[in-house]
Amino acid sequence: MGAHAPHVLLLSCYELGQQPFALAKVHGFLRAADVVASSVDLAVDAWPADAVRAATLVAIATPMHTALALGVHAARRVRAENPSARIGMFGLYASLNAEHLLREGIVDDVLGPDAGPELVAQSLGSPWPRQDLRRPLSVLPHRRDLEPLSRYVRLHDGDRRKVVGT
Repeated sequence: MGAHAPHVLLLSCYELGQQPFALAKVHGFLRAADVVASSVDLAVDAWPADAVRAATLVAIATPMHTALALGVHAARRVRAENPSARIGMFGLYASLNAEHLLREGIVDDVLGPDAGPELVAQSLGSPWPRQDLRRPLSVLPHRRDLEPLSRYVRLHDGDRRKVVGT
């Protein structure tokens, strides 16, 4: 794939005020394959201009319609700031809108909701791998790049506020 190691940037745009679990899960798959990646939740973090410029692959989570709409805006911004980056969307709404996203050139790739292994393969410049039984079928989500749960939805219980989330 060239002299430089790939760098994957994972973006979440909207998860109903919750920490983006799908993003953390995909990041876990990438870490397990020793792929350099970072995660940014645009619902609570500023636009990561430096990470966008450094990325070779940007993958945007689209688990629902609002995330898709915001993800289209993010993909266009990535394309403007880093024209050489490969841009993909993953999640239920990416797969439901794949024809439009690809036809309009908004993204280069569309993956379904369980995109972890596929993103690993893409980031390494490989075709979709056959299941390697020596590797785990699942991995732990990688949440270290994401904001703590205290930055997300809280339950108001009288005078107390409790952290909630997954």
